[in-house]
Amino acid sequence: MTFSVPGALMVALAVCMASLLPGGAALAQQSVIVTVNDKPISNYDIEQRMRLNRIIGYPSKGEGQAARKEILEELIDETLKVQEAKRLKVTVGEADINNTLEGMASRAGTTVPGWTADLKKSRIDMATLKQRVQSNIAWNRIIAGRYNINTNIESAMVDQRLKAIESDPSRQPRTIYLLQEIRLPIDGNDEQLLYARFVEAQRVVQNYKGCESARKATSGIFNVQIRPTVPVPPENLPPQLKQAIEKAGTGRLIGPSRAKEGIQLIGFCGKQTIAPPAVSREQIENMLLNERVGLYTERYIRELRRNAFIDYKDASYSQ
Repeated sequence: MTFSVPGALMVALAVCMASLLPGGAALAQQSVIVTVNDKPISNYDIEQRMRLNRIIGYPSKGEGQAARKEILEELIDETLKVQEAKRLKVTVGEADINNTLEGMASRAGTTVPGWTADLKKSRIDMATLKQRVQSNIAWNRIIAGRYNINTNIESAMVDQRLKAIESDPSRQPRTIYLLQEIRLPIDGNDEQLLYARFVEAQRVVQNYKGCESARKATSGIFNVQIRPTVPVPPENLPPQLKQAIEKAGTGRLIGPSRAKEGIQLIGFCGKQTIAPPAVSREQIENMLLNERVGLYTERYIRELRRNAFIDYKDASYSQ
């Protein structure tokens, strides 16, 4: 049996659905990704934690979906820790959380109100950071009680590790070249076309007044590819190209030269000194504490996960 829907009703349904659309983005953001013993973790929770980690200097090991999966697993472990603390009646008072936050803010050269304002500008709820602090304090107490481990990290140990990290040669500032490639593609090995493209490349060299002028310098030339400026460590360059770049100087083109896919020009946009991000004392303390309790934590979390009901609502996160 088939049913037909009157046209007026179809219009009414369409209007009703349209009225729901503005909230669609918000619903998607709040969509539950996984439940951990009936405690939901949403897409919003993942977004908040990713922003928070970037702000406080905990970069992800991956990118895109891999980074989201990494954050989700972190939130699952955190949820299990909070639930275990509740089961064991390990409580963390508001004063404990606030004292920890004040210490973190002080080491970061700010205050808790100042930090709250900065987080708000980055669309991060302070509750996200408080949840992380509460989880860490409760878990440290659980581990210390269960395995009789001292979780107090001495200031001298932090100083020693910080000094070792800052003196690591691999973390010293390094100079990189900023290079821009301009390519005039050639299809085949036609000698006349090759000669014509070399003439066009010479015209680009004459009109080139620095990396900002690439578009203007190639104006009127058919089929030109201007690649984005890329940072390149000098040691990664062929010796001859490195020598030619140094000789040409900033804002000049090297070439033209015959490349596999056409005529190539390399613009030298200058040098840049880069250094690894600074490491905070809080990060060092966490590193030392993780080293001290890491083995016990890993074993404990495996046990909690084995006995937990973890239901992935989005299958892409469980793979």
